[in-house]
Amino acid sequence: ESAQGIIYTVTYNGFKTAKGTVNVEDIDVTVNVMLNPTTGTPVSLSEEVRVYPNPFSSQLMLEGVAHVRQVEVINLIGQRMMLMEHNGNQTLTLPTENLQAGVYLIRLTGEDGLQLITRVIKQ
Repeated sequence: ESAQGIIYTVTYNGFKTAKGTVNVEDIDVTVNVMLNPTTGTPVSLSEEVRVYPNPFSSQLMLEGVAHVRQVEVINLIGQRMMLMEHNGNQTLTLPTENLQAGVYLIRLTGEDGLQLITRVIKQ
């Protein structure tokens, strides 16, 4: 038994719908379907994140961090001074009152595991 031009549709939350056709000739058929995210082409963290003011005093603002899952503040001898799991909001305010004056690294880890490290100065 054969069937020509069977139409299929695959939907999955967060991805564009995939459609196609397949021909079946007397056997089971496996169709590999590639789904594309609805968000379009991924943007690197360095293109979307803004950290300010720099230098800063009592707080540090991070914008464009919707795709960031973790934020770390590290001093120049490698000690982690702050670790925050991020909830996906577009903006984040880091409370920095307890940090001493000096240079720090902000390490942002994206949902895809890629990291962005930026240097900031506390006055």
